[in-house]
Amino acid sequence: MSIRPMIIDKATDERIAQVKAYAQKHVVQLSDVVRMAGNRDLAVGNNPEFRLIIPIGYRAIFSYEQQPTGLCAHLSMSVDMDERPDHKVLPNTVAVQHIMFEFKMGLLSDAIHIWIEDIDDGGLGAINVLSKAEQQQQLEP
Repeated sequence: MSIRPMIIDKATDERIAQVKAYAQKHVVQLSDVVRMAGNRDLAVGNNPEFRLIIPIGYRAIFSYEQQPTGLCAHLSMSVDMDERPDHKVLPNTVAVQHIMFEFKMGLLSDAIHIWIEDIDDGGLGAINVLSKAEQQQQLEP
């Protein structure tokens, strides 16, 4: 088993701030969440403004969404692969937790919902985490 390193440098920190700011200004409404659930062509990750590429070989999609439970942060994280793998390859939990920390999403253990999503690129799978937006994350009017 091999675990790839993850590098959070100044450029990555700046990109995290850009993605988070964009997500704050473009909250995904519940009606859109429902529409996206059945159509990958509408997925938030198709918009590069929600996307974060992290050295060495990680990709994260971050958005704020209105959910039935209220405002939530949604992180979808996958790994880049040079070749199409013959089995699902997912990011390790330490990497996912670290990116959650960078986006101020709290701990994996506090998440509302965690699931694995089949995707057609990357490692053929992504780990998704939905967490309640914390008070300091609440969007300004």
